[in-house]
Amino acid sequence: MVIDTAYTREMATEKGHSRFFEARHSHGYFERVWSVHPLADAAGKATDRLDLIRLSPRHLLIEGVARGGRLPSFLAPVDFLLSQAALLRVLSRLVRRRGIDVILTGDPFYSGLLGLLLKRLSGVPLVVGVWANYDLAYRTAGMLAMPRLMPSYRLQKLVSRIVLKRADLVVAGNRNNLDYAIAHGARRDRSELLPVARNMQACHFVSPAARGDHRPLFRALGIPAEGRYLLSVGRLIPAKYSEDAVRAMIRAAQADRSVVGIVAGEGALRAGLEALVAANGLGGRIVFLGNVGQETLSRIFPHCVTLSPITGMALVESGLGGSPIVAYDVDWQAEFVEDGVNGFVVPLRDVEALAERALALVRDPALRERMAAAARRRALDMADRDRLLALEHAVYDRLFARTGA
Repeated sequence: MVIDTAYTREMATEKGHSRFFEARHSHGYFERVWSVHPLADAAGKATDRLDLIRLSPRHLLIEGVARGGRLPSFLAPVDFLLSQAALLRVLSRLVRRRGIDVILTGDPFYSGLLGLLLKRLSGVPLVVGVWANYDLAYRTAGMLAMPRLMPSYRLQKLVSRIVLKRADLVVAGNRNNLDYAIAHGARRDRSELLPVARNMQACHFVSPAARGDHRPLFRALGIPAEGRYLLSVGRLIPAKYSEDAVRAMIRAAQADRSVVGIVAGEGALRAGLEALVAANGLGGRIVFLGNVGQETLSRIFPHCVTLSPITGMALVESGLGGSPIVAYDVDWQAEFVEDGVNGFVVPLRDVEALAERALALVRDPALRERMAAAARRRALDMADRDRLLALEHAVYDRLFARTGA
C-alpha cells in the first residue's frame, strides 16, 4: 500500500506521468498495489466522496477527501476528522484482509502519520519516503510541507521525527535528502537510497536526435522558431527560486538578442514573473508555457540549456534530453551536475553567475555539444532501470528478511 499526496490521477494524466503510479509495482516485485491519496479534494478532485479507481487489474487507487461536505464550513475541522476516520477504516480493513506486506508513505508528515497508525493497527512494516529537504525549503522560503495541517515549523519537525524514528525503513531519493532524514530521527541502519529516477517516463530515454523536428511544436507553443534557448522547469513558487531563473533569462536575453527563454511550470509566482518580463520588454522572447506533459518536455529539452535554481526529477530528464545544466549548489544538484563536465554549478542565489554560465554555453557550440553528451551519459547511468530495479528489490528483500514480513 502506497500513501502519497503528490498526484491525483487527474494530475498524473494531465502531466503525462503514468510512471508515477506504474513504478509502484517495481516491475512485478509486488503482485498487487493499492495507492492512496488521502486528501485528493484539496488537490483538485471534483467529488466530495471517497473514490475507488481501477488503474489496472492489479492496481487500485483510493482517493480520499479532506471534507466530505456533510457539515457547514465552520465545522470544517470536524468534517476533516470524520472523513479521514472513514478513510482509515477502509484502509485498515484492506491491510487486514488483502494480505498487504508493506506500507509505503510519500512523506514523513500526514501520509507518514496515516502509515504509522496502520502499522500500529496491523503490524505491517512501514517504509517512509523522503523526497525533499524540507529544512531547506523552510530556511530559504519559509515554506512548510503542509501549512494547513501543520501550520508551524516546530510542529512539522515534531511530526517528522515521530514518524521517521518509528519507520521500519526510510528511503530517500538522493544523499542530501537521506542526510535530512537521518538528522530528523531516521535510524542510519534502516535508511537507504532509492533514486527517484526509477519514475522516469519512457519518452525521456529516446535519443535526443530521434525526438523529431521541434519547430512545429515550438510554433504551436508560441516559442520563437529561431534562437538560443534557455529552459526552466518546475513549480513557480519561492522555494524553487523561480524568480532567479527568470531574472537570469532576462539578463542573458539583454546581453544577447538571440537568447530565448522558456519557462515550463505553474504556480503562484507566474503573474508576477510575466509582469517582470514584460517590464523589461521581453514579452515575446521569454515564454511561459504553464504545465506541459512529459512528451512535450522531452521534445523541448534537446534544444535548450537548462537553468536549475533547484529541481527534482526534471534535472535527470534534462540530462536524458542532452540539455547541459547550470545549477545552484544546493540540495542534491551537485550530486548530479559535475561542474565543467555536464554543466556548471554556481553559488546559491547568484543570478549573475547563472546568466553568465548559460551565456557561455549558448555562445560556444562545441562546449554545449560536449556537455550535452556528458549530461546524457550521466543521466543514463543514474536512471538505468535494470540497476534501479535490482537496487529496489534488494532494499525490500533486506526489509522483509529483517522484519519477517
